[in-house]
Amino acid sequence: MPDASFTELEEEYCLNTPAIDLEASNEGGIFSGDGIIENKFYPEFAGLGTHVLEYSYTDENNCKNDFSQNVTIRNIPNVKFRMLDNSFCKSDEAIELEAELIILNIIM
Repeated sequence: MPDASFTELEEEYCLNTPAIDLEASNEGGIFSGDGIIENKFYPEFAGLGTHVLEYSYTDENNCKNDFSQNVTIRNIPNVKFRMLDNSFCKSDEAIELEAELIILNIIM
């Protein structure tokens, strides 16, 4: 059986992670799964949740092998300032900023 593995893929990514270049053990196979375009994985295109990514390779003897890996895409946190005025004067005293973290766990 030919080797059909791939590397450079973590188990989890945030939704806003840039595209990841996928490298296979043997060139000439086919990557498939949500968020895959050519040899790149786009977490934003895959969407939230767990996805199965696969690499299928057939060698010169027509022997085929597949490799798959689960990847979970997590939502990005939503952060906002609390009780912050929209405008200030240059002569105003310094203020202490407070932030609020809103976590949305939406899995599709």
